[in-house]
Amino acid sequence: MNVSFRKKIYLTLLVFTACSGSNPTPARADFYFGPPVSAGILDGNSSLPAPFFTSESARFQQVYSAEGFSDLNFFGGGFIHSVIFRVDATLGSSFQTVITSMQLTLSTTARTPDNLSPTFADNIGSDATVVLGPSAWSIGGAGGGGFTGFNVAFSFPDHGFFYSPVSGSLLVDLQIFTGAGGSAGFGPRLDAFTLTGDEVSSVLAYGSTLPTTGQGSTLGLATAFSILPVPEPSTWALLMLGLPCIAVWESRRRTKYRSLKCGQVSFQGSICKGGPNAAR
Repeated sequence: MNVSFRKKIYLTLLVFTACSGSNPTPARADFYFGPPVSAGILDGNSSLPAPFFTSESARFQQVYSAEGFSDLNFFGGGFIHSVIFRVDATLGSSFQTVITSMQLTLSTTARTPDNLSPTFADNIGSDATVVLGPSAWSIGGAGGGGFTGFNVAFSFPDHGFFYSPVSGSLLVDLQIFTGAGGSAGFGPRLDAFTLTGDEVSSVLAYGSTLPTTGQGSTLGLATAFSILPVPEPSTWALLMLGLPCIAVWESRRRTKYRSLKCGQVSFQGSICKGGPNAAR
């Protein structure tokens, strides 16, 4: 394949991904669960002690409704690369710590907000994927005193979880095998909210060993997700079907160009076959 043809294909790919039907190649997007951002509210109507502040074990699950990710349907799904909480602006305080041993698992679940089972295993979907751990994890957050921001982050750029809202709700499952120390229920408080008909709910438990059951609540931590949407397979299929057409068109164009050039007599009297002016 010559250089000019490669450039044409690259240009076609760029034009296709920028202008194709209804599925342009997207940039990373953020999805937010909490009080209305448009209202400038930096604090939910509740809070929850960070579940990883314990000298023992803990388990925290939170479910997010598929409706909250409805914009993701435009692309057919996307890869989640970060789950980010925030310090409560009123009751929280900045912190920096190390969770001794933890694991973060994401899955698609048939469970919906306010319908989680107290048995953790019953909430997990068949596509459960461990995105972090089991390992130690350094984590911190800045907030309190009237300000906050999404900076209590669990990021996993190399182990994204593919999620499509059409398949069900999203379940975040945080297992703390050995916490960061302290007394359970008395750590820095994270921002949370509990609203009628909201899009989240949770289950939490502490124990000397990893709990198998917990206490359900309509409360949910304010959460931001960093997601890389991906085009639907049909979009890529259309592109793959189009590439052979580009190749055929380029081949015919070059053949026609050669025919026209070889059919012209040069001023020196030589034509395509032989002579110093032969077309190549």
